Amino acid sequence: MIRMLVKAGCDVNLVCRHQKTALHLAAARGLSVKALVAAGAHVEARDAYGNTALLLAAANGHLRVINELMEYGANPNCADHVGKTPCHSAAEFGCANCLSSLVDYGAQV
Repeated sequence: MIRMLVKAGCDVNLVCRHQKTALHLAAARGLSVKALVAAGAHVEARDAYGNTALLLAAANGHLRVINELMEYGANPNCADHVGKTPCHSAAEFGCANCLSSLVDYGAQV
């Protein structure tokens, strides 16, 4: 579906009123982000609250998406507007595997 939309000329970095991109939405829902990033989605794009796709994936315990984003160069030490990092979010969610993966990619605890 994403490839079809990109081929039709859709902008993968278009934002909604909360400044979320398709990458934010996919990451929050645990959907693969590979096609979006391959189509030019900005990995470090921030929404109105300062969330990156990585922060949203961590907040929802989506280990596969965390790993995909890290492979595409996401910053494991980014923080939202209140200072919450992906490690904080993964810990709050209770996803030890997510936290471990973030640390493996260089996140500071």
